Amino acid sequence: MAAPMTTPDFLDLIRASGLLDDGALARVAGDLPPEPVACAEKLVTAEVLTPFQAKQLLAGRVRGLVLGQYRVLGPLGKGGMGIVYLAEHVDLGRKVAIKVLNEEQAREKLGLERFFREARAVAALDHPNIVRLHDITQSAGTYFLVMEFVDGTDLQALIDGAGPLLYSRAANYIAQAAAGLRHAHSKGFVHRDIKPANLILASDGTVKVLDMGLARSVCNPKDSLTGTLDEDVIVGTADYLSPEQALNADLDARSDIYSLGATFFALLTGRAPFQGSTAQKVAQHQLAATPDVSKLRPDVAPGMAAVVTRMMAKLPRDRYQSAREVIIALSPWLPVDMPSEITVVLRAAETTSIVRPARAPRTKLQRLSRGARRAAWCAPVLGAGLLYAVLGGARSAQPQVVGGEAEPQFPSATEPQLLTGHSSAVNDIVFSPDGTRCASIDWDGKLFIWDAKTGTRLHNSPTRPGARGLVCATTPDGRYLLVAGERMPVLAFDWATGREVRAYQPHEKATWGIAVSPGGEYLLTSGGDGTVILRDLTTGDEIRRFEVAAKQAWTVAFSPDGTKFAAGFGDGPAPEESNFIKVWATADGSELNRLTGHTQDVRAIEFRPDGQVLASGGFDGTIRLWNLTTGTEIRRIDAHESIVERVRFLPDGRRVLTCGGPMPHVKPNEEGGTAKIWDTVTGRELACWRGGPWSDLISIVPSRDGRFAVAGGRDQNVRLWPLPAAPVDPLIYGFQLPASAVFKSTFRDGQHTDPGARALAGKGIYLHCWKNESVAEFRCDVTEARPWIGVTNLNADLSSQVLFQFDEGLNLPVVPGKRYRVRVEYRTANDAQGTAQVRNPRGNEYPALAEVRLEGTNGTWTTVEMAFQRPVGGKIDVCVLNSAVGEGNQLAVRTVEVLEIEPVK
Repeated sequence: MAAPMTTPDFLDLIRASGLLDDGALARVAGDLPPEPVACAEKLVTAEVLTPFQAKQLLAGRVRGLVLGQYRVLGPLGKGGMGIVYLAEHVDLGRKVAIKVLNEEQAREKLGLERFFREARAVAALDHPNIVRLHDITQSAGTYFLVMEFVDGTDLQALIDGAGPLLYSRAANYIAQAAAGLRHAHSKGFVHRDIKPANLILASDGTVKVLDMGLARSVCNPKDSLTGTLDEDVIVGTADYLSPEQALNADLDARSDIYSLGATFFALLTGRAPFQGSTAQKVAQHQLAATPDVSKLRPDVAPGMAAVVTRMMAKLPRDRYQSAREVIIALSPWLPVDMPSEITVVLRAAETTSIVRPARAPRTKLQRLSRGARRAAWCAPVLGAGLLYAVLGGARSAQPQVVGGEAEPQFPSATEPQLLTGHSSAVNDIVFSPDGTRCASIDWDGKLFIWDAKTGTRLHNSPTRPGARGLVCATTPDGRYLLVAGERMPVLAFDWATGREVRAYQPHEKATWGIAVSPGGEYLLTSGGDGTVILRDLTTGDEIRRFEVAAKQAWTVAFSPDGTKFAAGFGDGPAPEESNFIKVWATADGSELNRLTGHTQDVRAIEFRPDGQVLASGGFDGTIRLWNLTTGTEIRRIDAHESIVERVRFLPDGRRVLTCGGPMPHVKPNEEGGTAKIWDTVTGRELACWRGGPWSDLISIVPSRDGRFAVAGGRDQNVRLWPLPAAPVDPLIYGFQLPASAVFKSTFRDGQHTDPGARALAGKGIYLHCWKNESVAEFRCDVTEARPWIGVTNLNADLSSQVLFQFDEGLNLPVVPGKRYRVRVEYRTANDAQGTAQVRNPRGNEYPALAEVRLEGTNGTWTTVEMAFQRPVGGKIDVCVLNSAVGEGNQLAVRTVEVLEIEPVK
């Protein structure tokens, strides 16, 4: 149609396009400028039209602005198969991405077949790291796909704008893409065009794989269209093409791994692996050695550069054989709070098999298909002020964060930024998962959502009249904030808008604890009625209820992998029913641990990032670390006067952030309330904030990256401040025994004569002989106020060992792929000598990762060192052996220290 000359002409074009009907036009047609350009500008300013729509109409183009039930808002991008537009459903207002097949390809059999192949490919896939397909349809001869709209930026645009990424961030993005590809490969699909432009980073930090248009099914003949239609065509992008793809060879998942490796190279260096013309790039992919990432970017760890090189091996058999193997290889550089799809892979790698917990019996509503459940959520349920509006509906817009990571700026570490507005004590506080926002709840029931970068209050969300706010939490996907307390339900709010979207049944007296499972399936609560309740987060249905004699359940927490959860309890009718922690299996509700030792209420609990250790804080002022394998206490720290209010692990898994101090009725005293950081291995206090704004703290939480913290207290303020960085080469373990641990024990026929030697096994230290015929003497004594352990072989059947077991007893956070240094301080008497080994026991085999000879020292304490890198699988221990025989030939160990070297940034 012709370009409009007058405003009436312009309005006629709007009618012809279908964007607005006569009724809608009548509401906006008054007082419009006579000139069409000015009219268009006014309608854009009034948000009646988008700039794209106005531009098309002014050019006389009306076709394609409305496709079926969708209004086209503007272009998002362009690919080989067609143009992608942002669109909106006419009735529902839901924003989607629409890919329109261009007219030339729609007329060609190859183009149309590829288009429908894309639909079949995407429709078969349902994974958080793959863009989802909603529909495939056509309107007036225009074929188009309706897909999930992802508010974010593709990784190519990210590189173009910001250059090479932080290598930890690059590893995170590649691992997420690998998780999506792992799902696609399991369904028999190969993507065939993995590149930065086909990986989109959503505003919540999720990476999603785009454009399955080149995917080729390797198991469904109906989808093997490239085999019949693309025989003489190289499909893909030259910069990221696998060698076999250029040869039109049969492709499998390893082709995508090559392209993902080339994408990893680009994220780390800011450019594609090879330069030149298209033909030159294709040749180099087949013949040239992959450039060394570490030479182009020296700060990239050699281990990470080796991962890139292996992913891009020329021969498929030399690469990682699956996307799962890629995720495992990247594990040393991944944050501890990765999505459950990746955590499952890493956990399975540690145990050599994937264990999926059985679900509880489901109700009829719970047995609905995933799509039906999502649809059920999309229908609001009337009643109680529309409390049951959806938690699982369209994704709310999140604040845009460059590179998926916020960069908050704060005042000095000694003077926190104070956020004011609460009218009573701030009882709990939480960060959004991306770190851009925080929320606080006070005893008057006021809920504030803050901008963590500027300190600006974004929302003051109403809860319930007369309510008392006690606790808040977030869903792992960062979409929803949950709060609870007295005289109020458990409420869910949209982080972005502050709107209430859901309410759950509260506990009878008050709800004190809230946790959401890492996968987002379950809601866990506890309360003043002494119960712990596990619910389905989506439906709100109660799955299990746990009751104890103690009538105060203060706190709950899920393990990082979601396989277990715990609760801390207060005073009960008898001492044995008071002040304990229970741990249950999520799958069947079976009790795994009952942890006792606190002398007053257990106020706070949290799992260590690796899930092997639980930290707790109580009204007795102590922090306690618990071995969840043995159910024993690892360490007690006298942390605060009177009360420990919160215990939070920092990302390194070694340090904890705490707050606490006296309740008002026990003042005055020396402390007056503090925030502290503790080393959980040595029990040392690493940092302390006290006095002034740090007094009377009740709640505290660190950001996910551990760079800053937010806290609230009785002075009605919220505090934001940066935390000190983790120490370089941090000490992971230091062998120490109390000065009272003195014994002399003979080990014969597999038994000790002194119970003191046997008791050390609970601390992860084993004194024994592995041969039944061996006889040895083990002695613990103190010299210069420092305890030591000595071993003497009493017969010629040498097998005596002083063993420090990292996994089963000490629960050390020694991570696969990281490098560590072990220091052993020892001395020998007379003719004694021996060896020290770092071993990797696997079944009945005990391979040594590092070994050093312990020469005779003639009674002088001497230190030796070993370095090792933990592999995937097996266990880790340090084994000290005496190779001499006879009384007086003693080898003694005084210090064993484990330090991390070249820590991941």
